[in-house]
Amino acid sequence: MPRSFLFVLFSLLSANANATNLIGLKITDFGIEGTHRQEERFGRLQIEVENNGTQTRSFTLKVYEAIMDADAMPASPVYLLPLTLQAREKRMIDVPLRIPNGRNNSVLYAEADNEAGAPIGIAARRFWRPAYGKVVGLFCGSEEICKAIRQTILFSGTPEEQTRKAQDLHLIQLRELPSVWWAYTALNDVVIAGPLTGITKEQTDALEAFTLRRGTLVLVDKEMGGISAKVGPFATSLASPSNGEPKPAGKGTLVRISSINSPDFSAYFRPYGFGSSTPAELQEQFSRYRMYAMKNPESSFAVWLQWRTATHFKFPGTLELVLWMTAYLVLMIAVNFLLLRKIGKPEYAWITIPLLSLVFSVALYLVSARNRPTEYGLDELRYYEFDGDNTLAIAQDHLQISAPHEGLVNFSVPREFVYNPPQEYQVDVAEMNREMRTGILTEIKLGETWESTDFLRMWSSDSLSFELVHRFPGSVMRESGNRLRNSTGVDFDDAVVVTGDTAYLLGQVPAGEIVDLNAAKKVPYREMAGHSLEGFDGSLDPPFATGETSSLEEHHPNGLWKHSGAASALQEAIRIWPIEGDKVFKQTKAVFLGHGKDVLPAGSLAGVSARRRSDAFYVVTYRDWK
Repeated sequence: MPRSFLFVLFSLLSANANATNLIGLKITDFGIEGTHRQEERFGRLQIEVENNGTQTRSFTLKVYEAIMDADAMPASPVYLLPLTLQAREKRMIDVPLRIPNGRNNSVLYAEADNEAGAPIGIAARRFWRPAYGKVVGLFCGSEEICKAIRQTILFSGTPEEQTRKAQDLHLIQLRELPSVWWAYTALNDVVIAGPLTGITKEQTDALEAFTLRRGTLVLVDKEMGGISAKVGPFATSLASPSNGEPKPAGKGTLVRISSINSPDFSAYFRPYGFGSSTPAELQEQFSRYRMYAMKNPESSFAVWLQWRTATHFKFPGTLELVLWMTAYLVLMIAVNFLLLRKIGKPEYAWITIPLLSLVFSVALYLVSARNRPTEYGLDELRYYEFDGDNTLAIAQDHLQISAPHEGLVNFSVPREFVYNPPQEYQVDVAEMNREMRTGILTEIKLGETWESTDFLRMWSSDSLSFELVHRFPGSVMRESGNRLRNSTGVDFDDAVVVTGDTAYLLGQVPAGEIVDLNAAKKVPYREMAGHSLEGFDGSLDPPFATGETSSLEEHHPNGLWKHSGAASALQEAIRIWPIEGDKVFKQTKAVFLGHGKDVLPAGSLAGVSARRRSDAFYVVTYRDWK
């Protein structure tokens, strides 16, 4: 009997046998309120776990997407969570599962295994259908408020606008605010129209992280019972008026509105129904409820920093190989045709040809492998982004693991990191197995740390990326007199502040220090930027949204900038920014770039000695700079 048939049968029976299993499992949600987006890399899988027995049990919870057309094999990394539950204890578990590609006949699958590996609990569920268009989450104080919000949003505007919103806009009610930021990946907007009394620090951080990562957070003062500067998201950023005008917050938007009955509320959401046929004068009338269009970075600042700081393998290039082959041919002709004929021993070619080929091959191998890795290497780059005085930073972590020979490598990072799986991960349904190749993680263990195993070929490297958020004790804050205070708790060994007309080279900035920009070394922006960089093709976008700049060919009028041992990676990054400072700093008026010690534990390799390098970069953007 096929394994997939047994799997389906067992899964269906498990839905009614939850209470009779030693460990009861129930998949309660995927995404948020059953909504997820196909284009996102990961979403929240929520599982209810209950110990039905009368004694404490330790077990491993196994979670993955199972492909029914491939004998229920995993289509995503298998998450393993070691758990211990007291008798009759019930717990909710959140797992950042990779979003399925939608092309597979798959189900969500969870299994509890005892120490012997035998299943003592099982649950499975079909995926919810993905959402398309714009998705808005509503957190309301009552059902009546949510109903009023739906009517206001969907029934405002002309009949054409109402039809367009009914087709493209999806409104879902949030029963609770998640405590993990990656639960919000399915949402474009979140409307808070209910009291936030009792909100936890984790829920606050999750809402702020959602906004900083390109979300829109709408805070409705009256329905929230008034906004306090001590409670709720962006407590330090609530000085803006409650008039519906959007305020940039990281890569996202923060909006305050006085009440759902306010004209500003319906006016803010009315442009959601605008289309190409909407009259220009009507769009202009509602323009204050929309931020002007900005150009988002096309190139990743963090990826460039990793390229600039990570270890690179040097193998012979095309020209060197051509020269070696030319030397080989010249040597063969000189020995086998000229020398042997001159001494009258052409028959010796039967010996000299294979001998010279062997010697030449060994020599070429030794020369080519002179820069090969002789030990395992772990290069790590952390990249933190702050928005002004806000102390919550969204961050990326990039790991590069290199190996001197083929094999499996065990590595770990802090538990709160969320893995960004590669898009090309897939199951070979025809062969019913996964191909062993670099970058495809088969199992991920979520214990005290995040652990996994990667397969590397000889003299190869693999890069893995993660996302995270971290709350700092402070930011790099602007003070009077053109001064900056470093309240992050980080000692910066190099720092730069850049505006549309000047770059301030600060050098070292210890934690707690106040820096006077007037006393710093200054370089005009048009001299600092506008270069091309040796070994790097193209232009590097700043790490924030900019105005429309000129074509790529016009970005580099200042010519080639060669690597210099005295120049930091931060300064080199600025060298290849577009030269038009007024357009680059259209919305963001200044940026602080710093390199310093990391605030979180570094990643590690298990069971092998390795060369390690860790870099941490910090970016703070300022909307107001006078």
